[in-house]
Amino acid sequence: MTVVGNLQLAQTELLGPEEIRITSRNIVQYRFMEEEKLEISEFFKQKFRNKDLILT
Repeated sequence: MTVVGNLQLAQTELLGPEEIRITSRNIVQYRFMEEEKLEISEFFKQKFRNKDLILT
């Protein structure tokens, strides 16, 4: 499954101006997201032009 597919299946929430929470539906999805967390985080930081963004 791709990063895009996993993000579409996950629940994404903005917890504040500098925090995004991604909640996976199952353990397989969770493990994949953990492996890709750095890349996903960097994507959001660039997209929102916020280097202080935190991904949980």
